[in-house]
Amino acid sequence: MIYVNSIMNSLYTTLSSNSTLVNSNVTVEMAEPLNSDPNKLPWVGVYYNGSEIVPRRIGGSTPWQATHDLRIYVEDQSHLDSQTANDNLQKLLFPVLAAVNSNRTLDGTILHMTDISVEPFELNIEEEGNFFVYEIIISGENEA
Repeated sequence: MIYVNSIMNSLYTTLSSNSTLVNSNVTVEMAEPLNSDPNKLPWVGVYYNGSEIVPRRIGGSTPWQATHDLRIYVEDQSHLDSQTANDNLQKLLFPVLAAVNSNRTLDGTILHMTDISVEPFELNIEEEGNFFVYEIIISGENEA
């Protein structure tokens, strides 16, 4: 059976227990709205973006195959200037990716990660200005 909540909890636990992120006072949240509170920065959010499941015959020897789309948003801001904010975000990105790389099967909830991509993501909150955000897209497969 495929349990998406186990996959998400494993990714969340991987990030929230990472010693570098903990020691850097990074807020890690799961399935919360994108952060708009500068008091929570630096911030990492974990999200489930869907699964594509290919069913096979019931009772057959071929298991169902699923591809999962997981998202991580990494966010920081600086009141000094945008270059400082971008530098802070770059420093935060490395331990997040290192944590994900350290647990490629997400505690056995997926067979393996098939793709990881990092893209800039613009988040503009009128009262607070621009937050600098990266979106990390993780694709993983499993069979059940």
